[in-house]
Amino acid sequence: MTDDRENILKKIRALRARAANEASSEAEVAAAASRAAKLIQQHEVTEVELRERGTSGVTEGQYNAGRRSRHPALDKAVAGIAIVTHCHLLVGQHFKGALTWVGQPADVEFAIYLSELVQGASERAYHQQRKRRLVRPTKHWRDSFLGGFGIGVSERLITIERNRRASKVQEATTGTDLAVVKDQIITSYMEEAYPAIPTEKRRKARQADPFAAIMGMKAAAHLNLSTPLSDETDERGALNASKAL
Repeated sequence: MTDDRENILKKIRALRARAANEASSEAEVAAAASRAAKLIQQHEVTEVELRERGTSGVTEGQYNAGRRSRHPALDKAVAGIAIVTHCHLLVGQHFKGALTWVGQPADVEFAIYLSELVQGASERAYHQQRKRRLVRPTKHWRDSFLGGFGIGVSERLITIERNRRASKVQEATTGTDLAVVKDQIITSYMEEAYPAIPTEKRRKARQADPFAAIMGMKAAAHLNLSTPLSDETDERGALNASKAL
């Protein structure tokens, strides 16, 4: 590869990084994304050339590597985690119980953090409930409680992201939303890296114990979703989803 070609690739990567930076204004996001697209078309650049895992703007991170099945709470919480962190989750037979997140490096770190937070908090909440029960809970009751906890967290995360986007709309009515830019970059990466992921085959889930699930959802309402190492929260005191650890 010539030095000129490498300089063009570096310039495109820099523009994409600027477009995906939360600190960029709406105008800067739109301008950077447009300029990157023009350079890609002008020089016939492919995603393969642009991809440098961990540095090109898209990376992968895994949580629970080697696990045979997905943790019950995470199984229900992944939708909310994906939405609030602007990441994609790789799903297929190959990944089994592991959560493989794809996105901007900082966002992937945040997705992994939330995955760890949800799993740990759900287990602690379950053990607290277990101590209060006279009869030892069955595995089905445990899975239902943990699943309810995951649903509760997912709903809260989706609400946080919905409020964040609503506030963005009030601040500026023009330009490209940051989440849309990130989604386009990640989608392009996944089309190149994973053109055909084997379909995930899952057994038909047993209907959850309604009482246990409700108890889990109530427990999830007490989970602190503020980013631990960031003082930046919105006016509602909710986590700033774009900030990683």
